[in-house]
Amino acid sequence: MKETIYFPGLNGLRFLAALTVIIHHIEQFKLIAKMDNYFHLPVIENMGGMGVTFFFTLSGFLLTYLLMLEKKQKSKVNVKKFYFRRILRIWPLYFLIVFISFLITPNFSFTAVGLNFDGVNLSNFFYFISMLANVALIVNPAVFGAAPLWSVSSEEHFYLIYPHVLNKFSVLSSKILVIGIILFNTIKLIVFFLGTKCQLSFLIFLYNYFNLFRIDCMLVGGIGACLYYHKSVYLKNIHASITYRITLLSVFLFCFFDIKFGEFTQLVYSVFFIIIIMNVATSKRKSYILENKVMNFLGRISYGLYVYHGLIIGSVLLYFKVNNLYFNNVILYFSVIFITILCSALSYFILEKPFLKLKNKKYTIIAT
Repeated sequence: MKETIYFPGLNGLRFLAALTVIIHHIEQFKLIAKMDNYFHLPVIENMGGMGVTFFFTLSGFLLTYLLMLEKKQKSKVNVKKFYFRRILRIWPLYFLIVFISFLITPNFSFTAVGLNFDGVNLSNFFYFISMLANVALIVNPAVFGAAPLWSVSSEEHFYLIYPHVLNKFSVLSSKILVIGIILFNTIKLIVFFLGTKCQLSFLIFLYNYFNLFRIDCMLVGGIGACLYYHKSVYLKNIHASITYRITLLSVFLFCFFDIKFGEFTQLVYSVFFIIIIMNVATSKRKSYILENKVMNFLGRISYGLYVYHGLIIGSVLLYFKVNNLYFNNVILYFSVIFITILCSALSYFILEKPFLKLKNKKYTIIAT
């Protein structure tokens, strides 16, 4: 029988992270459509990037912990099964969104709400089907509907190398991952300096790619997993109520007052997020609000919420564009969130679940 690991509250956090991205994009789409909007507010402008950073951090935490358990149980990570698990979880929705964005949406008049299809070209199509949506975002115009897939591509690139890294070390420690974060950011800063100093287009591209890769945020999640796996002495400090409260307050204040740390802004947020994740995942008292049937279900369909919401925002604006306060703040939000949840739920049961059943039956070693 497969070992099953479950962390309470994480599905609820997934949903909240997806919701922040949706709110950010609703206001951004309103800005593009020349409607009254709140995109100028720091809290709105920042919450989209924060939501994505949370997903990267959570992914690093869960992936590292599960692979460490697998290695303990089987002596090494089965890389082939790992890749098949990721393919069956990620690819069906990913390629559906690519298909819709390149072949269906251009047939509708989304230009009426300020959206264009300059990004719908052969070059971008090649990048997207090659799991290079992050590269496409750097070198070509954004593709309406498919633009959020950049973060999925970044995670896929991380997945390509990470299981091999775990197999290289007899015991993965947080120190190794800290060194990885330092090396990554050092290389990124060197690339930025040389690229701007020498005006080398390839280095500027590489710097932009590193900014979207966010491997450091995923490694922060991995550090949290290592600390939890090895029952680190630091857990007592991380789980302290004062640490948790200060972290929650810091996230709110930094986002609301637009406090940034230059190149390290998202890295700092990922440190906050792993503290929140580790507190919620290991404490019934801190996860009780997030741990219920509704939040668990919304968390399970969060991948769908993330990839469908852009198409739905554009569609709602196209067919119900009315620039008044009531529509902007009530009807639009209700329509987008309700339709996105509905589409994601249908997608989960009709499209995703058959692939997930195959994944769990043939390729899962540690179940979640």
